[in-house]
Amino acid sequence: MNAIEDKTGGYISVIEKNDPTNFNELIAEVTELKLTSSDFDESFQELSISEAKTLLVAAFHKTMAYSQELMPITEARDTADSFLSSFKTTAKFYSNCYSSCDVSGITVSNPITNSTFEFIFYCEAQDKKVMLLAMDED
Repeated sequence: MNAIEDKTGGYISVIEKNDPTNFNELIAEVTELKLTSSDFDESFQELSISEAKTLLVAAFHKTMAYSQELMPITEARDTADSFLSSFKTTAKFYSNCYSSCDVSGITVSNPITNSTFEFIFYCEAQDKKVMLLAMDED
């Protein structure tokens, strides 16, 4: 199990592919997603590194439905730093969610699953593509 999956008890799934992989090949592994690369532009927003870190910390810290702690905030911050530092500076980060504060939770701006709550975070670097995914129900 991936370190993020392990630390979140499997709440967040990690799908990683090394290039050459296109977006459609990556999302084909997630049966819950009804998304194509053309939908991607409409549903996902590019994030700055700061926005990406804030969102990741919020996702690693608490569940979406009942705000149950997945890991302490300091560990969530360290995990986000470690994850982001594994990418080259030219990496791009996208999500259909945002968080204004790393302890305030996640807001879905463009839902693309049938789940009540969802977190989808996509990272694209020259050497790999990674998707983090969590779906939750209340």
